[in-house]
Amino acid sequence: MKFNIIHPVLASAFLAFCHFGQAATILTSFESADGFAVGDTGKTVSGWVLPTNATVTNAQQYDGSNSLAITSASAITTYTLNATQLNANYNSLSFAVMSSTFAANTQIGLWQVLYGGNQTESRIDVTATYGATAIDPIKLTSSSTYTTNPTPTPVTSYLSGVALTDWNVATVSFDFTNLTYRVEFAGQIAANNEMLNTGVTGARIAKVYFRGATGQTSYYDYVTVDHVTIPEPSGLLLMGIGLFVPVCFRRWRHRVCR
Repeated sequence: MKFNIIHPVLASAFLAFCHFGQAATILTSFESADGFAVGDTGKTVSGWVLPTNATVTNAQQYDGSNSLAITSASAITTYTLNATQLNANYNSLSFAVMSSTFAANTQIGLWQVLYGGNQTESRIDVTATYGATAIDPIKLTSSSTYTTNPTPTPVTSYLSGVALTDWNVATVSFDFTNLTYRVEFAGQIAANNEMLNTGVTGARIAKVYFRGATGQTSYYDYVTVDHVTIPEPSGLLLMGIGLFVPVCFRRWRHRVCR
């Protein structure tokens, strides 16, 4: 029975940590379970807006049976996220992408991620571009933009050992506590702790855009959006105190009552 004083406090601290560390995932893999059918194009499906040059296909797939094929550089596929789902200080977008053919010095596509509450014009732009030959490093650029500010200098990285005609996983993640972003592509870090271009009125990814490339088909699959609320340092300190004090009290009580 000597644990009856400690147990409620430990339980409360643990539940608090679970609450603050809460995470969730939203996944779209363009399968029938997601509300898609092969051939879907030019319509709205499960929160996605598909232009006429974007089609659900079973010709290529990273996961399951289907993927999304975009056949024109001007075709922009949009995915709008629910604010109540993503109101957290850490958000990330991850997806698998590939192109149908090699084309020197062309982009596999452009993906844009809008972020932050009412800042609907705040976004991260990311492009991956082939080299002059198929074995040259991939050039990946990213920037955080806001329409009323001057165009920022892009962050440029050259990634070796990447074939854009294979499936590659790209991730754009946000730290809204420190107002920074990070980009990874094919397991390589392309931008890390880069500053967001403008202040954020709300901590969340708001919208995602995928674009195709000229002269080839870009495929997208396994799109995941994760968000997690992590406590501030003061919150962690309080939880640490909540765990430490009962243990000290138990040791003191054991010595006095011994």
